[in-house]
Amino acid sequence: ELQASSLTELERVQNETEEKRTEIESSAALALKEQAQELSTSHAAALEELRTELQASSLTELERVQNETEEKRTEIESSAALALKEQAQELSTSHAAALEELRTELQASSL
Repeated sequence: ELQASSLTELERVQNETEEKRTEIESSAALALKEQAQELSTSHAAALEELRTELQASSLTELERVQNETEEKRTEIESSAALALKEQAQELSTSHAAALEELRTELQASSL
């Protein structure tokens, strides 16, 4: 009965850990999507402004702004991806520690 109880607790912790991992991943994915949308909107507005000024400015300036915008998009996506990876690693480490603690408790209670 004690072993069954410990295994049930282990399963509960594993389920909670998986739920947290899913929440973190969903949250990070949503944040990345929102950042990409904001950047896309900003990019569209910047391009429209440049089109308006294009009669007085050069195509080189438009290309420069497009390159800068693409660099910013890449930075944001990389930053969000790194944050997601770090959160997943932290969750994995926490999960492993919780499982090890439960294994130790199960072994101790079995003695």
